[in-house]
Amino acid sequence: MGRHVVSYTVAAFLVLGLLSCGKSNETKSQAGNAGDAAATQEKPAVAGSVKDGKIFSILVPEGWQFSEFNDGTVQTYNNAGTFMVQAKKAGMNMTDKDVETNLTSMMTQYKGTAIENVDMLGLTFLKTTYDASGSHQTLYGALKDGMQISIQLMGPGHETDATIQGVLASIRLR
Repeated sequence: MGRHVVSYTVAAFLVLGLLSCGKSNETKSQAGNAGDAAATQEKPAVAGSVKDGKIFSILVPEGWQFSEFNDGTVQTYNNAGTFMVQAKKAGMNMTDKDVETNLTSMMTQYKGTAIENVDMLGLTFLKTTYDASGSHQTLYGALKDGMQISIQLMGPGHETDATIQGVLASIRLR
């Protein structure tokens, strides 16, 4: 039994070593945070397939689930439910002030980060990051044609997680 433990330990170190290959500090600094990756439309290599919903298209990583709701909201999430990306379009006759009020409310309620601007999808999104319901989350909100476009990221370390960043960078309005 001891030989199996040693074999599994060595195998785990080899896998971790292979996963970290090619990730230089330069690559990490170029990837930046979620807003930077999405703003520059950099797509980390994430295996999966793009699903086209009524309003959004989104990358669904291998082994993840995809849901689309009647209102056009799309979600992709891992089987454990620890990571999720959601894109939603809602409201009517909304203004930039409405979007700002919604994000400010989330920031205040959950003691989130200060609101910042992020350019992606041809829009300027407001962004805040916070912890709610036991989950680390980032919410982006922007206005398009009187409706709020919301993108929500969820999961521990989602700001730098390559899979979450790949999904975020893949989102397109249809």
